Amino acid sequence: MVSGTNRTLGFTMQAQTTTSLAARIAVPMACCWLLAMSTSALALSWEQAAAPDGDPVFTLRHAWVFDPAPANRNGKGDAGERVFPRLRLLYDGSAAAQNVTATFATGDPDITVVDGEASYASWPAGQGRNMGFKIRIDPGATTHTAEATVTVAADSPSGGPWTYDVAIEIVGGSPVFVRRSDWVFDPPPGNRDQKADGGERVFPRLRLINRGSVDAETVVATFTTDDPDITVVDGEKTYASWPRGQARNVGFKIDIAKTATTHTANATVTVSAGNPGSGPWVYDVAIDIVRGSPAFVPRNHWVFDPLPANRDGVANAGERVFPRIRLVNNGSVAAESVVAIFTTDDPDIIIADGDATYVSWPVRRARTVGFKINIVPSAATHTAQGTVTVTAGNPGSGPWTANVTIDIVGGQAVSFAQRSSWVRDAATGDGDRLAEPGERVEIRSRLLHDGFTDGENVVVTLGSSDENVTVVSGTLPQGAWPAGEARNNVGLVVDLGSGVGSAVQFVMDVTADNGGPWRFFLTIPVTLPAAPAALAAPEDIDRDGVVGIRDILTVATVYGQRASALPAGDLNGDGVLGIADMAVIEVARGDVSVAGPSARGSGAALVERWLREGSRLDDGTPVFRRGIAALEGILAALRPGATVLLPNYPNPFNPETWIPFDLSEAADVTVRVYDMQGRAVRRIALGHLDVGTYRGRSDAAYWDGRNELGESVASGVYIYELRAGTVVERRSMVIRK
Repeated sequence: MVSGTNRTLGFTMQAQTTTSLAARIAVPMACCWLLAMSTSALALSWEQAAAPDGDPVFTLRHAWVFDPAPANRNGKGDAGERVFPRLRLLYDGSAAAQNVTATFATGDPDITVVDGEASYASWPAGQGRNMGFKIRIDPGATTHTAEATVTVAADSPSGGPWTYDVAIEIVGGSPVFVRRSDWVFDPPPGNRDQKADGGERVFPRLRLINRGSVDAETVVATFTTDDPDITVVDGEKTYASWPRGQARNVGFKIDIAKTATTHTANATVTVSAGNPGSGPWVYDVAIDIVRGSPAFVPRNHWVFDPLPANRDGVANAGERVFPRIRLVNNGSVAAESVVAIFTTDDPDIIIADGDATYVSWPVRRARTVGFKINIVPSAATHTAQGTVTVTAGNPGSGPWTANVTIDIVGGQAVSFAQRSSWVRDAATGDGDRLAEPGERVEIRSRLLHDGFTDGENVVVTLGSSDENVTVVSGTLPQGAWPAGEARNNVGLVVDLGSGVGSAVQFVMDVTADNGGPWRFFLTIPVTLPAAPAALAAPEDIDRDGVVGIRDILTVATVYGQRASALPAGDLNGDGVLGIADMAVIEVARGDVSVAGPSARGSGAALVERWLREGSRLDDGTPVFRRGIAALEGILAALRPGATVLLPNYPNPFNPETWIPFDLSEAADVTVRVYDMQGRAVRRIALGHLDVGTYRGRSDAAYWDGRNELGESVASGVYIYELRAGTVVERRSMVIRK
C-alpha cells in the first residue's frame, strides 16, 4: 500500500446483531493498525496500533553501495573492488531497543563478505542510523545484480527479526585510464623550456594511471595531430600489461618544423586495451609551439696579438691586435646569414676589420669570431670597452650583444727601437764592406722612433770598452726626430786596432730633452786574416777565424741538400745539410754567449733567433742576402699550419710509446692520459714550447705506461689528450701485454 493513497478494503461478513467489528491489518516491515468499522455509519478510520508488548519496529529508508578510493566511487561494486553496502534504518518503536544486530548475507559467488555484522548496544526510539558492511567483489566478476539479505534483531524489548532484501549492482572487471598530467620534454639539443621550438625534436608525455579494477592487457597509446608544423616520428606506445593502480609516463616523439610560427597545437592521445568491453580513452593535448630561432651565447673573449706584436695577450700602444670572442648557437635552429660586428667608442682604438660573416651556423656549434684593430701609439694604459653585435637572417631572431673588454697598455711619448746595424767602409776603408783589423770604418745603426711625440734635441752617442777600438766620431746630434721615422745615424766613425778580435761590442746611447735615455748594444763582426785550414775550427765554415752567424747563414743556403754541396757543413756526419748542422755551429760560437739546444727544443725557435740576428747584422753582402732568404724559407717549412695531436707510436705498445704533435703557436703544453672511465692516469707537463714540429723520439711526449704512482697500468684502451694554449685534442691508444 502506497503512502498517501486511498484503497477500498473489502470484507465478507455474516449478518449479526452486532453493530460494529474490528479488523487487524499487518504490513511487513511496519507496525500494525487496528481498523474499526461502524456498520451503522459505514465509516473507515486508521489508527496506528501499538506493537504488542512494545515490540521494536525497524523501517528501511534506503540502501546503497559506498566505494571510496582506491575504488572508483561510482556507487557500484566493480570487479576487484572492496566496497561497503549500507542501509538507512529508522527505529520507530516506543522504547529504546537493546543489543541491536544487523547481519549481511548473500549466496552470490562473486561476493566475499569481509565484515558482515553491525551492532548497537542501544538504539533510541525514533532515531535513524546507517548500518554498514564490508565486502569484496571478485576480480573475475561479470556484470549482474547480486541479491543479498540484511537481517536485524534486537534482544530487548523482544521483537523481530526483520529481514530486508538488498540488490547490489556488480560491474564486470575492466581497466580505467585516468590522465594525471601532460607536458613537453625537450632535452638537449633542445633548450629545455618545456615548449616545442621551431626546428626542435621534442617528446610529448602523459602521466596515466589505471584506476580500473583489473590489470589492462595489450595497451596501445596513439598520438595523432593534424597540425602542419608537427611531424610525428614515433606516435605509438604499447604495453603487454598495465597493472591496476599503477601510473606510468607515456612518451611520443615529434619534430617541429623550422618554419613553425608561435601557436598552440592540438593533438589527441587515444588509449585502448585488449580487455573486452573496455575503453577507448581519449585525451586532448595542447602543445605550445614557439617560432624556431637561433640564440647566440658568449663563452669567453680574449686578445690575440701574434708577431710582430709581443704576444702578451694585451693590446699595447701602437700594436695591431685581434680581439676574439667564442660564441655558441644555443638556439633550436641553425642561424642563417650571420653577421658579427665589433664596435667601440674608445678613441685609442681604430677598427681595421670589424665584421665577420657566416653563411650558416649550426645548432650547438661554437666558433671563434675574430676582428682586427689598431691601438694608437699615444694610447694610455686603461681598459677599453667594446661591443660585439650578432645578427642572423632568421625571421624574428636577434640581435644578440656581448660586451668585451680590452686591456690597453700605454706607449711612451718618445721611444726608440733598434732595427739593424752594419759596417760601412766605402769612404774610410778599402770598400769591401768588411770590418778588418787596422781599418777605419763607419758604424751605422738604424733606429726607429716608435713613440707618438716628436723627439726634441735627440743625440746619439757611440762608445766601446774594447781597448783595440778608438772612437773617432762618437756623437751625432739629430735635433728633432719625428715620431714614426727611422734613421741610419750616419757619421759614427771608429778605428779598429790590429789586435782587435773577431767581434767588437759597441754601446749606443740615445738622449732627448723630452724622454729617454735609451741604450742599445751592437756587435760588429771583424774579418780576421784567414787561419790555416789545419788550425781552423770545423764549425768555422767560411774559414774567417770566427764561428758565428755567417757560418750558420752559409749552411742555410744549402739547407736540405746532400753533404756534397758543402762537405764542411755536414758537421753531424748524417750526409744531409740541415738544422742539426747549424745547431752544432750555434753551440760552438765564440762571438756570443749561447746555450746548447734543449732536449725538447724547436728548430723554428732557433731559426727565428738566427733571422733576428742576421737581419740586425745584415751588411748587404751575398752571404747575408742569401742566408737570410734561406732562413725565411726554412722557418716557413718548420712552422706548422695548425696545432695538432698526431698518432702515437708504436701503437699498440708495451710498455712505452711516443706522442708526437705540432705547434702553430708557442704555448704551455701538457699531455694527459685517461682510462676509458675518464679517470686521470698520468699528467706529462712539457712546459712552454716554441712553434714547431715535435715528432721525433727526442722531442715528442714520452709515456712509459705507468700511472702517477709509478705503477704499470693494465692492458686496454686509453685516451691521450694534448692541451696547448686554447687547443685541446684527444686520441686513443692501446696497451697490449
